[in-house]
Amino acid sequence: MKKFLMCLLLIPLFGIRYLIRFFPDQEGILLYLPDACIALATVFIFMKMISSEVYLRIPARYLLIFVGFIFLVLCGFIVNNVQPDVIFAGIRMYFKYVPIFLLPIVYSFDRSDYKFLFVLLGLLLLVQLPVTVYQRFFEFGAVDVGSFGGWTNGDTIVGTLENPASITLFALSAVVLAISFFLAGKLNVNLLAIIVGLALIPIALCETKITPVVLPITIFYLLFLYRDVVSAGRIITIGVAVSVFLSGFVVAYDQLYGDGRGGYLNFMTSKEQTMDTYNLTGVRGKKFRLEREVKGIVGEPVNDLKSGGKVDHQFGGTRVGRIDSIILPFDMLLPEHWLRFLLGLGIGSTVSEFGEGGKYLYVSKDLGGVQTEFALLIWETGLFGLLLYAAFIVTILKYVTFQKFEDPYLRAINAAFGAILLLWLFSFIYKSLLSGLPSTQALFMLTSGCIVNTEIQLAAQKVKKRSQARAAQFATITTHMGT
Repeated sequence: MKKFLMCLLLIPLFGIRYLIRFFPDQEGILLYLPDACIALATVFIFMKMISSEVYLRIPARYLLIFVGFIFLVLCGFIVNNVQPDVIFAGIRMYFKYVPIFLLPIVYSFDRSDYKFLFVLLGLLLLVQLPVTVYQRFFEFGAVDVGSFGGWTNGDTIVGTLENPASITLFALSAVVLAISFFLAGKLNVNLLAIIVGLALIPIALCETKITPVVLPITIFYLLFLYRDVVSAGRIITIGVAVSVFLSGFVVAYDQLYGDGRGGYLNFMTSKEQTMDTYNLTGVRGKKFRLEREVKGIVGEPVNDLKSGGKVDHQFGGTRVGRIDSIILPFDMLLPEHWLRFLLGLGIGSTVSEFGEGGKYLYVSKDLGGVQTEFALLIWETGLFGLLLYAAFIVTILKYVTFQKFEDPYLRAINAAFGAILLLWLFSFIYKSLLSGLPSTQALFMLTSGCIVNTEIQLAAQKVKKRSQARAAQFATITTHMGT
């Protein structure tokens, strides 16, 4: 059953977007196939959860965060008078993957289950290699690959997933997992080199520029987790592997996408390119207006920079960068609507197109103000929602960081999952997982659930050992009293 549920939940998420390209007339049906699979799996998961009473063993801090988030969502609905269709869409977007989080907990994943999971994910990653190569060199060509402002980029190279960031995070997660098992002595250097080399292909073709920034951070975190057992030789090996990986990425970037940017290093060190025309263009939002009847752009961004802003080809206005999108809710909500800044505008209100659409859909469609997870959470769940979401991740990371694992295999799994969560935490300021990367959000929930499952199992083992020790002590005392 566990293997069936893993396949049922993951395979549709990693292939349905690509399948739609071959059957565009069936898009309306195919888009809801993953939802149908999740609904079916949810029946099995909740039946098992109720019968086993495993929910009683979930640590209280996770339950408190979850209940607190639900309470916050209800407050957001009430304060903003969110319409029913948007409520439905918001619940679907934010809570759809909770069953995936519960799967490893309810079915108490063991070593054999993790091996099957890694094989399944490995096969899904291998599928991305020929697909991304075909997309880059045959389907879209060498020049017309996501043309944008005179540049060429890899925005259309998505494999079977929904976004270049999805496949990049997926492939980086494989690299982190391989390095963790290598540090634990459970993976040889040859297999490590193969995995790292294969993962480089889709990442380089997608040209996700943040890769050389976030990967070293996660590797340093892994080394910190293994600080008591890792040898100098393995550290050197990891250093060489990561250096070759990043060098390969930079070389591939310069060869495939360097035209118009002067190469990767020039792009990343150029304030004009990385900030002024890309991430922080200087736009500021006018005070937020809450009238639903107003058509078109409400609170249109106004550029504060004297040099003027880059005109966005898509929205027809001043381009909103990623960092700008984080600043916008502070400009537009906080001054006059502080309660909504704390509680949000209601989940689904800025991104849902279901039914009549969210009341503030223009925030994402017209302003481009929901580009990152950070921005989305503030807009829809407020500052409190952002803090609760971050608390969930930090709580899990705290456990992984300070828990001592006696089993090397278990240590390798949880160290890797912790580093992957850290990787996704950094992606909060780069992409929106909830609205834009469903496959990544599913893996995020699965990874979190696996770590919580480990915590529950180790806690149960401690209780069992204490009971056995007390029983042995009682037997010894009884024996002495008898003599």
